[in-house]
Amino acid sequence: MESADCLWSHYVQYFYLFFHFTFYVKFFWFSKTYKQLIQVFAEVQHDLWLYSHVCMLSSVR
Repeated sequence: MESADCLWSHYVQYFYLFFHFTFYVKFFWFSKTYKQLIQVFAEVQHDLWLYSHVCMLSSVR
């Protein structure tokens, strides 16, 4: 059951991140600060990796 909850939370977080990412793309597209966009994307990707790693470890227990 934990794995199902984990998958659901992944789905919710991916949707949330996608929504925020599209917002960031629109915002930075107009401000033309691609360097900041790349930095934000790297931070989001890092957070997502940490979250999936923690989720995977918790499902092993």
